[in-house]
Amino acid sequence: MSKFTKDRDNGGIAREIDGVTADKMRFAVYLFPETMKTINSLYKGDNCSTKSEFIEKAVRLQKT
Repeated sequence: MSKFTKDRDNGGIAREIDGVTADKMRFAVYLFPETMKTINSLYKGDNCSTKSEFIEKAVRLQKT
């Protein structure tokens, strides 16, 4: 059984990004309260289901 299959079967988070399957990493991030307020007010309007998805999308857009 591959690591991807094992993680997926155990509820782990893996997704295909740019044609490559990758596990997500978890880490702490410290933000100013105003930044968090902005994220809270914008992420659903950007069709993101989570704040993490919103931040990931913002970072990926900066690469283009």
